[in-house]
Amino acid sequence: MKRTLEVPADVVILASGMVPNKETTDKLQDILKVPRGADGFFMELNAKLGPVETTTEGVFLAGCISGPKDISDSIAQGSATAAKVAQFISRDTVLLEPTTCTVERALCRACGQCAEICEYHAPLLVMTDSGYQAAEINQALCKGCGTCACWCPTGAIVSLHFTDKQINSMMDVLLASGE
Repeated sequence: MKRTLEVPADVVILASGMVPNKETTDKLQDILKVPRGADGFFMELNAKLGPVETTTEGVFLAGCISGPKDISDSIAQGSATAAKVAQFISRDTVLLEPTTCTVERALCRACGQCAEICEYHAPLLVMTDSGYQAAEINQALCKGCGTCACWCPTGAIVSLHFTDKQINSMMDVLLASGE
């Protein structure tokens, strides 16, 4: 049944929903190793403290890649990203955090659990000079969270900033002070 409906309104807002292109964002995520939210858009490091930064060092966001935005917000975010990039590339060298993990290849059995669990995609399985596979940590991607070190069944991955010996010493002191 066709009929004309008239509704009195003070304001009418027309907007279409925006969703990211799944194929493109999947490819970008594989290349850049930047996490995405449940809505499919790329996630910023922190909405207030790092709105154009990502968990991957040197990768920044601008425009609708992190969610629907109007033109003025996209321009402002693009300017902020340009400033961050200029600051990043103006240095002669890139300083990496010393709080990372390393692999003792002699202990690694190449199970791949570290590569599966790391949200920063820092561990990879590589071929060694002796022809065996072993894990290797990409120091530029590693944030030193220690998840891979905790998860490693053979103890081949070591956190440079908190070794097992250091943690055990802290636990001994903590438990001894309770007496």
